[in-house]
Amino acid sequence: MDMASFCVWRRRTDPTWSVVSPAKGPVSSEEDGSAELLGILDGNPETYRIWAVDYYEREIPPGAVRAIYEHQPLSKHLIATLNSELALSEIAQDVKEIGYHCEQSS
Repeated sequence: MDMASFCVWRRRTDPTWSVVSPAKGPVSSEEDGSAELLGILDGNPETYRIWAVDYYEREIPPGAVRAIYEHQPLSKHLIATLNSELALSEIAQDVKEIGYHCEQSS
């Protein structure tokens, strides 16, 4: 922990997030870098979409991002909308590992 710039966690049963303050004392989320790194995890699909457009340097359809945030089953169409060069079969193991659901016909 002496070398971490920030540490944030939340157990399943915790009502709020916990934060470890550095030994030198509490700092703001802007100072420790967590605001910039964790900002896309605010639960808002549009926040992530804006980040992804900048990062991947291409347009990302808002409806596709919302579908993921709403935990809609993955389909060949949804995957192609997000990445036309990726087949659902290529990510099947990852999808299974994280417990995400796919359409039965996919």
